[in-house]
Amino acid sequence: MESPKRRIEERKRRKDSLERRIKSSKRRKEKGATDRIAEETDRKAKATERFPKATERAIETTGALPDLTNRRAAAHNPSPTSKKQSLYEGL
Repeated sequence: MESPKRRIEERKRRKDSLERRIKSSKRRKEKGATDRIAEETDRKAKATERFPKATERAIETTGALPDLTNRRAAAHNPSPTSKKQSLYEGL
């Protein structure tokens, strides 16, 4: 049997978590899609400046600017869609 104190703490923790999620979703809605797109573009631009070789390689393989925020994955693995495209190009 759980102690009453533990139950109260658990209930409070769940309530706090729910309140945080509601606040963050409101913030996201207020921010709007255009702001998010602008932020993502800025993030990609900064990454391309920092990792020119990985950017060059990604442009060669996919024909598009990569998302280099996860530099290791972007440098060594082309995106899954580009892998599929290269498979179908041979047909």
